[in-house]
Amino acid sequence: MYLNDPKDNKPSVSLTLMVLAGVALTIIGILDVAGVAKTTSVFPEVFYSSVALYFGRRFNISGKVISADKAEEIKEKLE
Repeated sequence: MYLNDPKDNKPSVSLTLMVLAGVALTIIGILDVAGVAKTTSVFPEVFYSSVALYFGRRFNISGKVISADKAEEIKEKLE
């Protein structure tokens, strides 16, 4: 059960991780302000890495788009 990516309307693991990490960061932040949580050091890193995973899926380097779909194209050519 994954969230659908708004770009291509396909299930996206990276978008799901980003949303879950954001929710966890918000809850832990509230608990930290309330004095219940002792440390929140790992949660920003998890959120930042999931954001980088989601937005870093497609890179545009010198006019060439490199994406996860490219791996499938290469695999089909090899078969």
